[in-house]
Amino acid sequence: DLTITRGFHGITLKNALKLILADVDLAYVVRNEVLLVTSKEEAASILVARVYPVFDLVVRRPEASSRLPAIDFESLIHNITSNVAPTTWDEVGGPCAIHAFTNAGALVVSQTPECHEQIAALLRALREVAATSK
Repeated sequence: DLTITRGFHGITLKNALKLILADVDLAYVVRNEVLLVTSKEEAASILVARVYPVFDLVVRRPEASSRLPAIDFESLIHNITSNVAPTTWDEVGGPCAIHAFTNAGALVVSQTPECHEQIAALLRALREVAATSK
């Protein structure tokens, strides 16, 4: 049992909760629409599988060189695994995985909820860059 009193202004509830829990070496996960407060180690061991539609990010643009592959999942997978929790992926001995589902133009990713947030943000940023370079 622990009472915590702390005030915040101008930040989201999510970020406030992260700051409060970090002070007491805890973390949270949302499982089945329930907020669970747990140890950082336990939160890091809870993996969630998600599917990311990425066809727009892996298909060769019409103006690109024909020497490039028509569909390139490997570059996107490398970008994600290099920039989001690089030590957690199965290719380096970690518990998390990322696989191309080529028929659907999607990636299937097994990762922690926090890393899924980072992956979604990275994909959004890549789409923004692609949109501005058209």
